[in-house]
Amino acid sequence: TSMKEVNQEVRKLTAEFRKMKEADDPVAYAKKREEIKLLTAEYRKMQEQLKPVATAVKNVNNEINASSGIMSKMANNFNKYWGVITTSIAALTGTLFAFKKAVTDFYDFQESSAALQSITGVSKEVRTQLEEDAKALSTASLEGSVKVTQSAKDIVDAYAMVGNARPELLKDVEALKSVTREAIILSAASKESLSVSVAGVTGILNQFNLEATESRRVINALAAGSLNGAKPIAYLNESIQISGATAKQFNVTIEESIAVTEVLGKRIDEAGKSGTNFRNILINLETQSVEGFKPSVVGMSQALANLEASHLSAAQAEKIFGKENYTSAQILINNRKEYDNLVVAVTGTNTAIEQAIINTDTEKAAVAQVTNALKNKSIMLGEKLVPVARVSLNVFNKLIDSFISVADW
Repeated sequence: TSMKEVNQEVRKLTAEFRKMKEADDPVAYAKKREEIKLLTAEYRKMQEQLKPVATAVKNVNNEINASSGIMSKMANNFNKYWGVITTSIAALTGTLFAFKKAVTDFYDFQESSAALQSITGVSKEVRTQLEEDAKALSTASLEGSVKVTQSAKDIVDAYAMVGNARPELLKDVEALKSVTREAIILSAASKESLSVSVAGVTGILNQFNLEATESRRVINALAAGSLNGAKPIAYLNESIQISGATAKQFNVTIEESIAVTEVLGKRIDEAGKSGTNFRNILINLETQSVEGFKPSVVGMSQALANLEASHLSAAQAEKIFGKENYTSAQILINNRKEYDNLVVAVTGTNTAIEQAIINTDTEKAAVAQVTNALKNKSIMLGEKLVPVARVSLNVFNKLIDSFISVADW
């Protein structure tokens, strides 16, 4: 029963008692008086119990009133120095963010470097050398004016791709770096990704069994082909991956293969199909009996000229080339002059260098190099911060263990 309810009951009984007369019913009168007496006693007991609470409330109010002046002064001081506080917090937050970014940059670079060693099997010493070379190359210019815009991480990834595609280069680090630099130039010239350019260079080197020293010839031919033809380097690479080895076998050069691929590519969208058809055309020409139709004997251009001059019927052409390759063969024969012009356009040029110089003579390329320089410093800073971060995490881990122990206790 609450104090309020007891008080209400006392009031009610008192009102009823006042209406009673002892003479009318002495027993009821005495009983009612006793009830009032008991409830009144209970009410006073409750009041006594509440006195400490009232005193405590009064003391709290006094303390609040006393501290209001202090709080007011604190608020004034807080507002006064809030600008300084927020500036300091912002500076600290920015610094912490920069530290975190530096550690992340180092982790990413280290992962790429570890992948390079894992994929290629190079020694730790060679890996370290390639790391430093990649950092230096990311802010350098090739051939005097071709600005390198790829980051050190991108270049390390390219080293891994080149080494994986040409394992023999792992024994010659300078050759590995040379092929990668040529791929970087090709990427700048064609505006394709570095990975596409690496695949293009190494793919043709492999298909035609060429030495790394032929990389410059390869990038110029690819750049000139994509510039003068209809298809980009990615298409050329995919197609020649299928036809290249056969072309090499029958004395068809890189430049001639690129010219054929561009002629077919203008009419065939699928690189795989153009590569397969060209490979089959070469095989069929070499296995038929007319010597003048064989590229290995008279050369690709002359073989096409002889086929054009022979005015083969559809049945004769289909017999030589097969039904699946007939259309592609007719495309080459009917567009022999286009093919010849493309061979001239992609042979002995300096297209890759020229295009790369033009494409990197921009503010965007200059900013990319500055960004690379900053990232290199970020990687170096991150490398220094990692041990500190490791120690901090270990301390934090032990602190959590302590909290867990206390919680269990």
